[in-house]
Amino acid sequence: MAATTPSPMMDDVAVHPYRDLSCIVPLLPAMVYTYTVNNETGASSFPYVSDYAENMFHIPAKDLEADPENFINLVHKDDVENFTKSVLDSMQNLTPWDHQMRMHTKYGSVLHVHGKSLPHTVEEINADGSVTKLTVWHGVLIDNTDKKKNEDAVKASLNDLLESTVEPLFAVDCDGFLTEWNDPMAEITGYDRESVFNKTFTSFVTDNQKHAVASMFSNSIGAGGTHSHDITLISKHGHDIYMHVTYKRRKDGNGAAIGVYGRCQD
Repeated sequence: MAATTPSPMMDDVAVHPYRDLSCIVPLLPAMVYTYTVNNETGASSFPYVSDYAENMFHIPAKDLEADPENFINLVHKDDVENFTKSVLDSMQNLTPWDHQMRMHTKYGSVLHVHGKSLPHTVEEINADGSVTKLTVWHGVLIDNTDKKKNEDAVKASLNDLLESTVEPLFAVDCDGFLTEWNDPMAEITGYDRESVFNKTFTSFVTDNQKHAVASMFSNSIGAGGTHSHDITLISKHGHDIYMHVTYKRRKDGNGAAIGVYGRCQD
């Protein structure tokens, strides 16, 4: 690359001492970085990588700065294509890069990481007077491995509940969209799992009860405990199904609310 960004945290702009936040970088549990791509040649570089990279990948930050391929080689082989596409989309549209993927440590362990950064363009004048156009990202890479394991454990626990009970059960996220729908629920309503996912539970409730159901979801998420009421569902064939539903808040491994599951009785 003909030129690189001269400063690790900011482009070559004077920073007021009260606005220079580089001193807090060592305190962040994330890899902070500056990444550049030459708009014409596609050559890339990491002018700056914080020391936390070694905590995550067991590779010194200076090794990632020395050769960006050392970073690319850590991306899980099944995630490289989507990672590359996400960077190109961010570059072409100058939109924030927000991407989750799997990466390897030096010793082969798999990490689930979440990267976020903001791109902008920079023009640098070379010694011969030519101009090099770069896209520059300043961002962070966060290790979400423990969070992902907790989420998977919670999901596995719910799946065990859904598969082991003969009662109709469903689950929704915090916005009311269905995430789970067991076989007894499918038998009663006529809707299989695939046909209800990404739809709101209230779309299967009679119009005069939609607001009450939405309020019950909100109360269950906010207050916790159990809440119940009688509702009328509409089957796939247009028949009314009278159910008594008991709601309970769902939490992730860290105790944060992620939705509600409902247990139905006719």
